[in-house]
Amino acid sequence: MGGVIFLVAVHLASPVNAAMVISNYAVGILGLAIPQLNLMALQLPAHVGVTLLILGLGTGPLSQAMLDTLSHFTERAIAAALGSG
Repeated sequence: MGGVIFLVAVHLASPVNAAMVISNYAVGILGLAIPQLNLMALQLPAHVGVTLLILGLGTGPLSQAMLDTLSHFTERAIAAALGSG
């Protein structure tokens, strides 16, 4: 079961990690294009905004993935309890 949990965690975290890398590159390019821009003041709100956007868009698939995963764990736990009991 630990392998399944790790696999689900990687699948759920991959889009957020990709979005953070893309936003870091965008902020870096923006810093090169406009050197007067205060990147420290821009980077945190940009990261928070991108994270909230990705989480908002992924709420439906996230809840469905968690429901599917937890239902399989429940079935396995009941089968293991009945088999060993």
